[in-house]
Amino acid sequence: MDKLYENVGREILVYTTPIFPSFETALRIDPPGTGTFVYFRNFHYILTAAHVWDYVRRAPEMGLGLKEGVDQRYLVPTAAIECFGPPWPARWGEWGPDIALLRLPVEIAAEIKIHRAFYDLEKDRSAPNAGIESEWKTAPTPEVLARIAQRKSGQTAQLAGRVLMGTPKEFGSFREAHASVKLNAMFLGLQNAQEYSVGDFDFVDLDTGAPSDFIPSSFEGVSGGGLWRYITTISDDGDKTTKFLEGVAFYQLTGEGGRRIRCHGKQSLRALTSQFMKRI
Repeated sequence: MDKLYENVGREILVYTTPIFPSFETALRIDPPGTGTFVYFRNFHYILTAAHVWDYVRRAPEMGLGLKEGVDQRYLVPTAAIECFGPPWPARWGEWGPDIALLRLPVEIAAEIKIHRAFYDLEKDRSAPNAGIESEWKTAPTPEVLARIAQRKSGQTAQLAGRVLMGTPKEFGSFREAHASVKLNAMFLGLQNAQEYSVGDFDFVDLDTGAPSDFIPSSFEGVSGGGLWRYITTISDDGDKTTKFLEGVAFYQLTGEGGRRIRCHGKQSLRALTSQFMKRI
């Protein structure tokens, strides 16, 4: 199971970046948000929460992390960024809409592609069985993996789940003119979510469970992170994983229902690219 998580997380990491507001004149770097490198109709963007950009745009430069494990940042002038998305609410809150595409200049995108990849937003975001009849299609718990290991020859299994990418503040360190952060893949079951729609936008509330080595106690820094779905098909021919970008995290909910992260989902992505490609 650890190897599966490691492989899926590594495949998604290549599309993900922390986003820093970089106040060089004040020798100050604030805690980050998170973004996903995406490609849409001949342009390259960072998909993130709109409130992340609302904060970052006040700095002269936006910092990105392109090399995992290397203590550095890649700076982009905020004046060079164009923001596209739905109109912003009067106040940022739990109902948004809180989603945006940050268009990157051609020369900046070319440099980013040396180290990272851009996910095609027009790629089919459904999660098909690909014609495979599976005896199992569930989260990869130890019990399920034990059953799969004992499956008969010719049987095919599918493991499915969600991954939320983020840059939790508490997993990093911040001091004057320097920040060290960690991109984190948080694996969540498909059943640990509530999904609903309001107008043009949908919402996915994820039950994150108790804090752990991979789940922070606070999700500051995760805003703007990509919500992904993965399906791993296991057969006699080997394992194959398909991944789909499903949404964007933007709000932390607390209360009697426990800790939950609210994301915009697939409907919101479609609305963003079909109705709201307007510069903000």
